[in-house]
Amino acid sequence: MGQRPGQSATTLPAMTETITPATAAAAPAARPGGRRRAALAWALLAVAVLALGGWQAAARTYALEPGYFGLRAPEAVEHVAGGIHEYRYPLVHGTSHRISVSMRNPGPLPVRVTGFGGDPHEWPQSMFPITSIEVNRDAVGDLASGQPFAPFTLAPQQAVLVHLTVRVEDVDVVDGCSRTWWGTLPVRYTVLGVDREQQLALDPVIAFQTPGEDCLD
Repeated sequence: MGQRPGQSATTLPAMTETITPATAAAAPAARPGGRRRAALAWALLAVAVLALGGWQAAARTYALEPGYFGLRAPEAVEHVAGGIHEYRYPLVHGTSHRISVSMRNPGPLPVRVTGFGGDPHEWPQSMFPITSIEVNRDAVGDLASGQPFAPFTLAPQQAVLVHLTVRVEDVDVVDGCSRTWWGTLPVRYTVLGVDREQQLALDPVIAFQTPGEDCLD
């Protein structure tokens, strides 16, 4: 609408909203359901973090143990002294020996066994390289038998007998009755999806001794 001549312009004051206690009380409050959902989400996250930590700890501390049966090769001599149980093999360069190692999974988790033996350039595999591996999973059958190694699952409370054929190399000692010991076997396996390598204690301990007369114990 146009302004009539002689009529002054009138400026209307801007309208402002005055907040009173009544209008403040009518304002929407924070929804309690949203706070509960946020608290629940944080609680679930904390539980997940704790579960992940426990899962990792269980996998990292899991361990196999020596089994309850064994087998001694004909050329090995059994010896027990001072609480140490040994199978002694001749330490002669170029010879091969079949060493049987019993291994048990005490539980409660299944493990996937993927390999045996350590770095071929480090002791003991540098001196006793493993040339073949067989596995016998029948504890009540022919212990001397075995199938060529392939990754396998070892159930809780299950034991197996592992046959390792090793060759004697790099023998530096020339004196008779010299002896060296092989007390652990590296075992690689997966538990709860985590790859592990464990130094499995050998019982009996494997010993190699150079031939000699009247060797002292």
